[in-house]
Parts: sequence; C-alpha cells; structure tokens
Amino acid sequence: MFSLFSPKKTALNSGEVLNKDFSTVIPFESKAGLLFITICINNKDYKLLLDTAAFTILSPKLLKELACKQVQDSLKTLDAFGAQKDVNIYKLPSLEIEGIFFNGFHIICDDFSHKFPFSCLEFDGILGYNLFAKLILEIDYDKQQVVLSDKESKYKGFVSSSLLLLDGGIPAFSIQVAKKVFVVGIDTGKNDGLMLGDEVFLDYCREKELARQRTLGIFSSSFSGLNKHSFIDTYLLKDFYLVKKIPITSFTVSYQENAQNIAGNTFLKNFYIIINFAKQKVYFKKIKDEIKEDFLDSFGFLTFWNEEKKLYISAIIEDTPAYQSRLKIGDKILSINDLDTINFSQKDYCEFSLLAQKSLFNDVNSVKLTIRRDAKLIQIELKL
Repeated sequence: MFSLFSPKKTALNSGEVLNKDFSTVIPFESKAGLLFITICINNKDYKLLLDTAAFTILSPKLLKELACKQVQDSLKTLDAFGAQKDVNIYKLPSLEIEGIFFNGFHIICDDFSHKFPFSCLEFDGILGYNLFAKLILEIDYDKQQVVLSDKESKYKGFVSSSLLLLDGGIPAFSIQVAKKVFVVGIDTGKNDGLMLGDEVFLDYCREKELARQRTLGIFSSSFSGLNKHSFIDTYLLKDFYLVKKIPITSFTVSYQENAQNIAGNTFLKNFYIIINFAKQKVYFKKIKDEIKEDFLDSFGFLTFWNEEKKLYISAIIEDTPAYQSRLKIGDKILSINDLDTINFSQKDYCEFSLLAQKSLFNDVNSVKLTIRRDAKLIQIELKL
C-alpha cells in the first residue's frame, strides 16, 4: 500500500465521477490473496489491483494510453511498514471502468513489472481510495465482486459505524480489545490478516501473556521494496470486538514497530463490507456465525529468491519443525521433495510461490529438503 502525504491534499483529492444514480457490479479475480479487476482500454485488457489503502497508481504504459500529464514533482508516500518514497504526480483525463467514468483524478506512476516479487502478479497498476472518495464501495468476497454506487440503500443485517481515516485518507474502523480501542485501516492491497504497530497493543499482549509466535528473518515486501526485519511477533488475540458490536472469538494479530494498524484480506474476507466514503460510514456483516482462527500448523519456513542464491530459506518460525531442525536462514534450497530447485529462475519462483507452494504442502505430514550451506550438502526431513 502507498498512502500519500502532501501539503496540497485538497488539490490531489480532486476529480469527479460523471455518472449519476448508478450501481455497477464489477467482478474481481482473487490471486495470492489479493483482488484484481480487469479493464479494457483501447481494445487492450489491463489488470489492476484493488487497494483501499493506496493512492491510485498506473504503469508508464497505461499513463501513455490514457494521455496523463505530470502536474507535480516529488511528493512522499509511506507504506504500511513506514518506508518512504518520493513520487511524481500525474493527472488522469478520463478512465472508464465498466461504464463508470472517472475524470480529472490525480495518480502516481510506477512500473510493477520491474519490482520483484510484485512482478510475479503481472498487473498494471492500482485502483486506490482517491477514486472512490465520493462513492459507495461494496466488497463481496463470497461472490468475488465489488459494487460501485452513488446511491444508498437499506443495509439489512449489517452493523454500521462511523468511517474513520488514517493518515493520507485511508478508510478505517475500530477494534476494541478489553477497554482499549485501536483504529485499523481497511487494506485490500494486503494479503495478510491483522497487523498493529501500536505499543499499547504490545503492552496488552505482554501483560496478558498471550500466546505468541515469532518469525525470524525476512518475510514480507511492500511496494517500496523488501522489508528487512529481523523478527515479527504474532499474538493470538481472543474475545475482542469489531466496531464495538461484532464479537471475534479469536484471531492472530501481528505486531510490527512503527507500522500502521492495518487489516488485510485474510481478516476482511470474513465480512461483507460496505464503505460509504461520501457519508463517512462503514458497514460490516459476518459471512459465518463465528470468527475463530488460531496459529496455522506449518513446517515453519518461508522462502525467497535472488539471482545469487536462487531459492533460499528467508525466515523461520519459532517452535515449528523448521525451527527445531538444522535449517538456517540463508540456506540455499536444492530440492523440495521431488521438485528440483537448484537452478530456479525468477519465473520459476513466481509460479512456485503463487501456485505450486500451496499444493506442494497441502495435506502432507512431512517434507524433505536438500540444502546447501557453504560447501556442505544437507538433507533435512520436517514432520508435522
């Protein structure tokens, strides 16, 4: 996600939707836990990420197709992990999405085709929160569709609350933990669950001695690059409330110092969500009766790729088979079961991380790894 900081905030939020009295259903594709919408421009299809916590970003190719012009230099963006980046601002003459016309909006230019690992997703830009500032956005994870509208209806069975805003205009809601309230951004551009960067939350977890799972190494990336954290702690939070009214039996929450409080799709997909930007209201309806999650059973290692090592161990989770084995962060992976990874290309890693990795580890109780550490070859079998 990119949130935008500028002294000319009002000007950057300019733009208008030409349609009146409309309600349009737009299907999305779910890939790697993210939501993608396909649009057609000049008889060519382009895939855009729906990201409610980002400013709208288009690729240089799309910028040219849409005849966008640069209007302002060097503003700062901030991602969910606190990393800053200078960007240029462009003006979008017109963009059509399923018959809805967006005119005069400001956008950022960035090329994700050169930003590994986001290049694996093969998308052309981001539809961000500034496009929807005067609209109603409905997100239906069950039917894999969003609805864009400018007219209200009766939302039967929904729990409503005031729409809160994080810095930069990111839509947000509140969660209540005991007597403590945290404002959490709605981030459909994040495929994780709940992440809080508030020290008050950390103090609460330690005081209550909540169950904790620590991940050591490098384990996440954002649009500004790979996040080189040494560790991240995830706590099992029980008996808390969404917007003070919807009970959550249990859910895992990660703490990262200086990060924004963010809810990603792994958490959001438990609800049908309606964001009324114009009236500053948000509505939630649970998809299932009880939301009850726990730490996932896993072998406990994460992988990444670079040109030198190819596929390697990038992170290890404490108290898992990987942690209790001889595996170390940085070990080069030569094979996983019968899959030869010794000469993995970047393209191979993309296919492995987005598709094969899930099927490779589904419904299995053990995995065999052959790794290289310095000049040594080591074989390790992990069992759940």
